Amino acid sequence: LSLYVPQGNNLGAASYDPEVRKVCVMEDTKDTHAWDLAVLLMEQTQADVIVVSSKAPDSLVDKIEAYCGEYPICKLFIQSFNSFTLGNAYNAISSTRLPDRSIPITSDPASSPSGFEEDESASQVQQDRGYVQEKGAGLGKMRLALVKLGCWVNVNAPAAVCATGGLLSYLIKQPYASEGGRFELAGMESLSLEQHMLINQDALTSLAIFDVDAHANTFMERPKQALSIFGINNSCVTPIGRKLLHTWHLRPLTHLKAIKERHDAVGLFSSTEYQHAGQQLIRSMKKIGNISGWCNNIRRGKAKVTDWKGMIESLLAAREIRETVHGLAASASATLRINEKLEGAVGPELQDFMSQVIGTVDWDASKNEKRLCVRIGVDEELDECRQRLAELEPLLNLVATKISPHVPQDFCKTLNVVYFPQLGHLVAIEPGGRGIQQAPDGWVYKFESEENWYYKTPEMDNLDEHFGDLHSMIIEREINIMQDLTEEMKLVEPLMMAAVDGIAELDCLLALASTAKKYHLVRPHMTDEPILEIREGRHIIFELNMDSYIANDTMLAGGDHEDFRSMMIVTGANGSGKSAYGKQVALITYMAQIGGFVPAKSAKIGIVDKIFTRLQTRESASRVGSAFMIDLSQVSHALRGATDRSLIILDEFGKGTTPADGAGLLAGVIECLMDGPCPRTIVLTHFHELFAQHFLPDTLPILFCHMKTLFIQGDEDITYLYKLSPTIATTSNAAECALLHGVPPDVVARGREVTELMSKFELAKLLDRELTEDEKAELEDAEYLARQFLEWDIDADTQDVMDILKDMVGEAEQRTELRAAERKRSASVQPNDRHEPVPRIEEMEEDEIDSD
Repeated sequence: LSLYVPQGNNLGAASYDPEVRKVCVMEDTKDTHAWDLAVLLMEQTQADVIVVSSKAPDSLVDKIEAYCGEYPICKLFIQSFNSFTLGNAYNAISSTRLPDRSIPITSDPASSPSGFEEDESASQVQQDRGYVQEKGAGLGKMRLALVKLGCWVNVNAPAAVCATGGLLSYLIKQPYASEGGRFELAGMESLSLEQHMLINQDALTSLAIFDVDAHANTFMERPKQALSIFGINNSCVTPIGRKLLHTWHLRPLTHLKAIKERHDAVGLFSSTEYQHAGQQLIRSMKKIGNISGWCNNIRRGKAKVTDWKGMIESLLAAREIRETVHGLAASASATLRINEKLEGAVGPELQDFMSQVIGTVDWDASKNEKRLCVRIGVDEELDECRQRLAELEPLLNLVATKISPHVPQDFCKTLNVVYFPQLGHLVAIEPGGRGIQQAPDGWVYKFESEENWYYKTPEMDNLDEHFGDLHSMIIEREINIMQDLTEEMKLVEPLMMAAVDGIAELDCLLALASTAKKYHLVRPHMTDEPILEIREGRHIIFELNMDSYIANDTMLAGGDHEDFRSMMIVTGANGSGKSAYGKQVALITYMAQIGGFVPAKSAKIGIVDKIFTRLQTRESASRVGSAFMIDLSQVSHALRGATDRSLIILDEFGKGTTPADGAGLLAGVIECLMDGPCPRTIVLTHFHELFAQHFLPDTLPILFCHMKTLFIQGDEDITYLYKLSPTIATTSNAAECALLHGVPPDVVARGREVTELMSKFELAKLLDRELTEDEKAELEDAEYLARQFLEWDIDADTQDVMDILKDMVGEAEQRTELRAAERKRSASVQPNDRHEPVPRIEEMEEDEIDSD
């Protein structure tokens, strides 16, 4: 197992199983400060060796060493940081040999494609056949290798790539590595976490789980949260709650019991009956501060008064929260896991520690002294020193009175005995007319201020000997007492961290409950059966941007189900809501498994282990491959990793190549999914060839649907109904959509003509097309203007060139206007025998079956 942390708590991981010779890669994600995800990976993989960078955080190394101490078979290997750099990682990954089932395209007519062994690469086959690619041609060997690897794993996740590179660098040095420094693998795949859904970065971006907008102020470092699922759910009031909610959105649950426990809590907190208790909890949670940071400062001896006070105030607020949650659970007769968690953390032991700190620290004195002061009555020795210090002032006045008669009158105006914590007792005088040389015998000059001079005398030495440095003794004793409290704090620190975790979880549950109440969400019925039955589902983000949103149903089931089919193919006009429908299904499933309620009338959702999407192509100059290659890699991940419990959303896959090739690829993908695990799949496409030309076998159990639209006969406008209907649409109505979005009518008319001729295979007529009367007139006017310009004998000395050019253009425009007016008069005098059709509304598709 290889773990790589580039910065903060970002984590990338890769594991290798020598029995199957496969590398599993986990994309970049955020871990907690306690490295819970790293521990989960170690427990899940049960690796014999854990490889980390030499610059790995000490806290992560400590966790790994603790794990290795519990499981002696596991060893920690710290590898040079250079093996984890991005450049070296790319080199290591690109030199890895993977199974290649592709057939190279060559120009040799005599070569006949035949099957190759799975571990033989296309480049090796070409070399064996005598075709050597020129160095640096095309993408280059490394980029081409990364494009091919992108079909196995996401090579655009930096931390994951670095972790994989470090792992491969370690494996190459082992005895079982192949010769020549190249490591052979049977495959690479995504690393799925137990009890967590696998959803990659492309899916998170396409579904708008996290999204940020550029801030109006260019110099603002923190991005502004845009309209996204996390932004909608994030009403947490504590920093620890916001961090945990972010983690919940990164890793949805797949454990049915844990999901139901979250749903139980969200249902309780969102009910009107317990609204007051929820508001009380929010007020208490606002008092929670950075307990973890304060404990860290106290443990290192760098704590201030504010650290101790902030910690105690937060713990008192935690006690309030525990009591409120306990009363809420008792009144609702409900068993809440968060209640059990808080009761276990904020128990008698932690309350005893709070009482001990409150009874020990004098907060008012500490504020005045700007250090931790101990209350009176806590320690007898400390109280005795304080009493002696308090009685010292009358004694000092008495000593000053005894010294004064023995001091010459002209040496000083006033005389006092003072005490300095670091210097002891000193005589302070306001100097008279004589200098330092005339001081009494035995007086030693120490220092002076603007008003006084200070001396050490035998009487002062006597005071120091009998009373000592009382102030330092008091401070030292208080430090010892606070050190004892620090040791007590270390004993209860795990309980405090457990309380922090419980409060963070409670904050997240209250945030999800607030979202459910605000947006009228309902609790989904969760089941282990791979089913997806949604009644009147909505897209929560799109719904916020419009006055009304048309809800739609979904009925799918993975595997071989008696009542429902596993795949739905949706067609329809451009802009009719197909993409929104596909995203809404994925979002409803996703929101249910993070523990929230869903935007629907009702929903029965079977646990989804993986969500794969082909919704949005994220192109970048740094991203290897074209847009179509990126689409292929996304679909390849789905084909390799899908199970009967997965959910796949494919939106217009194949549009990046020729229509025939795109439709053929899509048909192949559909058949592969239907013949394989049969995951719950929604295909959104404009490839009507799939059923019009029978690209798909009629025996496949696929549900064909389309988004309904309305068309008024005699009118060019199209009306979207955004309603799903269980029938096939035979056209995408691109021309009507083009007119609706402002494309010139002549362009649309030409497009319709070309489409009609191509559909009739009358391609020759496209070449025999004649110009219209308007086009001929326009061409004649242009020719007239050009001839006028060519016949002009320019004399720049006597003629104003710009004026003549303007006259030419003006004459040509007048000629055009006259010709247009003449054509208009000719058309107006012709009899009009045409009868205008009576507008009537009809469905664009024939023989349509009502979905109701």
